[in-house]
Amino acid sequence: MDNDIYSDLHKAAYGSRPERNHPFFRATGKKRRRIWDGTCDDLTKREKEREEAKQDCLNEYEKEVNYLLSGKLAKDRAQAHRIMFHHELGISTIGREIRSGAALWGSTTDKNNRPCRDDIEYSLWKRGVMNRELCDEIYTAHTELWDRLDQL
Repeated sequence: MDNDIYSDLHKAAYGSRPERNHPFFRATGKKRRRIWDGTCDDLTKREKEREEAKQDCLNEYEKEVNYLLSGKLAKDRAQAHRIMFHHELGISTIGREIRSGAALWGSTTDKNNRPCRDDIEYSLWKRGVMNRELCDEIYTAHTELWDRLDQL
């Protein structure tokens, strides 16, 4: 139960390092063990709450996708993703004007002025969704759209 390790544990559990006068640093024996165990329990609770919050955000995102699909507003998941992100960007239609609006995604675009994965990941992060597979799915959907537009 090293002080430096406890400091790291405290930061993970509560988001900040303990103050110098924290009781752990003065405690010995069983009291020190109780503080350590309590901090470990709090970290476990915090991690569980964080995972539940991530899942809630993902569920909410999926609910939006399913709403677009059930209302026949989107023909498939790829189109539902595009509608959601284009709405977020203030783009009302899917067509050539989107390509010129790619700068709206942010400062990072690829060599073809298309949105980069980071932009899509950031948009998901703003919604509280941190899911690599979903990001890949959306990026693929957008890449396929841009490829089709290039062929027109």
